[in-house]
Amino acid sequence: MVFFKYFFIAITSFYSYNRILNLKDDLRTYILYVISSVFLSLCILVQIDLSVSYKLIYMFLLFIITVTIINKIRFSLSLIATITSFGLAYIGLNIASLIVSITFAFIYQDYTIVPYDLMHLPIGLLQLILLIYLFTLKRLRNGMPFIKSNNTYNNIGIILSLLIIIFIIYLPISFSSQNISVHYNELYFLFLLSLLLIRWWNHRITQTYKEKLRLANQKSLEDELTAKLIEIETLKADNERLAKIIHKDNKLIPAMHMAVTDFLENIDKLPSEELSTRGQELNAQLYKMAQDRQGILTETHSKTNTLPQTGIHTVDGVLSYMETRATNENITYKLHIGENIKELILNSVSEEDLCHLLSDLIENAIIATRYSSKDKQMKIHLGTLNNKFLLEISDSGKEFDIETYQHFGYEKHTTHAEHGGSGIGLMDIWNIKKNNKISLQIYEYPPDSSAYTKKLSFVFDRKNHFLMQTYRCKEIISTLTRGDLYVFPYESKENI
Repeated sequence: MVFFKYFFIAITSFYSYNRILNLKDDLRTYILYVISSVFLSLCILVQIDLSVSYKLIYMFLLFIITVTIINKIRFSLSLIATITSFGLAYIGLNIASLIVSITFAFIYQDYTIVPYDLMHLPIGLLQLILLIYLFTLKRLRNGMPFIKSNNTYNNIGIILSLLIIIFIIYLPISFSSQNISVHYNELYFLFLLSLLLIRWWNHRITQTYKEKLRLANQKSLEDELTAKLIEIETLKADNERLAKIIHKDNKLIPAMHMAVTDFLENIDKLPSEELSTRGQELNAQLYKMAQDRQGILTETHSKTNTLPQTGIHTVDGVLSYMETRATNENITYKLHIGENIKELILNSVSEEDLCHLLSDLIENAIIATRYSSKDKQMKIHLGTLNNKFLLEISDSGKEFDIETYQHFGYEKHTTHAEHGGSGIGLMDIWNIKKNNKISLQIYEYPPDSSAYTKKLSFVFDRKNHFLMQTYRCKEIISTLTRGDLYVFPYESKENI
C-alpha cells in the first residue's frame, strides 16, 4: 500500500506542475502524467533499501527529466516549477494526513487496531482533491505566470518550497503502530512555512497584476498620446492650408481691389464691348478664387472632429478618444447628445465620475464587440429622461455571463478573462453607480431581434434601482441569490 503514497505524491506534483505553468489541459497530457506517476512510484519501491531522503532525490530527478521532455520547457523554468510543485504536493500530503489521522482516531478508539497501511489511499485521494481545489481559486486559475520572469523574488519561493519538502521528509510522523506521536512544535513550524509560502504566492500574484495594470495604463496613455499626435499633425496640415490661402490672398485681394477700382473708374470711358469683356474677366477671376477657397475650406472642415459635443471638454475628450479606439477595432461608433445638456450633466454628476464611467463602459463595450459575430457597432446616448440625465451604452458584443449578474458589485468578475480582463472596470462602474445613487437598467435583446445585443441605461435619479429586462429571464432568476436586482421578461422590441 506504500505504492499509493508515492503515486499520489507524483500525480499531485504533475498536476501542480501543469497548473503552475498554465500548460494546455488535454487528455493526452494527463494520461502521460498518470503513466509517469506509476513509473516513478515503481522505481521508488524497487529501491526499498534507500532512505527517505535518497528516495525523494531519486524521484525528483526522474520527475524533472520526465516533465522537461514531455513539455519541452527550458530546464531553469522547469526546475523552479518542479520544486514549487513538490512543495505543494507535500503540503497537501501533510494536511491530508492530519485530516485522515484525526478521522481514523475518532473511528478507531484503540490505536493498536488502526489499519495504518489502508490510510495511504484516502490520504492520497484527499491530497489530490486539495490540490485540484487550490487551483480553482480565482487568483490561481491562470497558474503562477510570474515564475516565468527572471525575478529575485522567485528565489524566495524556491527556498520556502525546499524547506517545506526537507522538513516534511524528516518530520517524525509515522502511521505505524510503533510511532503515532505528533510533535506539535514541528507541525507549527511547518504550518508557519506554509503560510509564508502562501503569502509569497499572494504577493507575487499581486505584483504581477499591478505590473500588468501598469502596462495596460501605459498602453492606454500611449494610444491616447498617439491619437493626440495624429490630431496635432492634422491641425498642422490644416494650418498650412489656411496659411497658403492667407499668403495668396495677401497678394490677390489688393490686386483684385485695384482691378475692380480701375474698372469702376473707367466704366463710363470704355466701349460697351470692352466693358463687357473686362467685367466677365473680373467675374471669372473672382469665381475661381471663391471655388479654390471653398474646396480647401471644405477639405479642412472634413478633417476636423464632427462628433457632437457636450460642451464639457474632459467628457468630449473621452468620447473623441474612444471613437479612435473603436475605429481602430473596425467598430461603427455612434454618438447622440441632447441639446443644451451641459448644465444637466454638471448638476447630476462630477466630471471625474462621468469620465471614469464613460471610459469603463465604452472600454468594456469595445472588448465585448471585438469578437462579435454580428456587425460590430455601438451607440452612446447622452440625453434626458423625465428631466433627469440619461446615459445609455448599446453594443453588439458578447452578452454578460449569468454569473456576472450574481457578482456584479460584490466581487471582481470579467467575461473576457482570456483577453486580459480583470473585472476592475465593472467594480468601478458599480461603485460610481452606488455613490451617485444612479438607477441602472440592463436590456438584453433576443438574438436577431436587434442590431445590438444589450443596452445599459443609467438614470441619474438618486433612486439607486437595479433592474433588468431580458429574454433569459427564467434562466437568470433561477441562479440569483441577491435581492437588489429585479429581473423582468423581455416583452417587446426596445426602441434603440
